[in-house]
Amino acid sequence: MFNSKQFVAVFAFILTAVSLGGCRNNSNISEGDLIIDNQVKGTKFTFLSPQPAETWKKGESLFIQYNIHPELKYINIELYRKTSLWTTIVKNQAFSESFLWRIPDTLKSSVHYKIKISSSQNPNECGWSDPFSVSN
Repeated sequence: MFNSKQFVAVFAFILTAVSLGGCRNNSNISEGDLIIDNQVKGTKFTFLSPQPAETWKKGESLFIQYNIHPELKYINIELYRKTSLWTTIVKNQAFSESFLWRIPDTLKSSVHYKIKISSSQNPNECGWSDPFSVSN
């Protein structure tokens, strides 16, 4: 059976996997790993922007900023609203640590947006931003 520390770690992993729609952040999670802001310590993706609860305005051009492991040569960036894919922002983007994105005027105002970055070579390797808002 699990001790209390192991139970919390397993529960946090399951909760994170479910909330991320099954996307693996790291397949080698062990008892010592920490779950922080939907990211597993040691993951290949860390978001710098958008920040949690940040509000972005329609029509603005803003940088999606992230740290990714250099072994990921090409990435995909997608926008989700709640659990649904809203749009693909870019596919097969060459390695960089930011992407300038013009927020479409056609997006619905909402507090339920997240950005997903995934490896173009292996879409199961991905990371999610914290929720952020889009408004007029």
